Amino acid sequence: MLMRTGIIFSMWREHTDVALREAGFRAGGARAAVLDLLAVQDCCASAQEIHEALHRSGRSVGIASVYRVLDVLAELR
Repeated sequence: MLMRTGIIFSMWREHTDVALREAGFRAGGARAAVLDLLAVQDCCASAQEIHEALHRSGRSVGIASVYRVLDVLAELR
């Protein structure tokens, strides 16, 4: 099951990158960090929780950047 879940998250990550690129959004370090984190999450997380998790892992991403990435993802829906 874990392997299958990893494949699904990997597919989600790749699909999301393609969708953002096709929608005209530029790639950036903050977006990549947030998407990497979301791709391995197994539950919902608030923007603050995402920001804290990124900070704990050594990724320097501001809370405003996290909100911008989440806004962009919401636009894709």
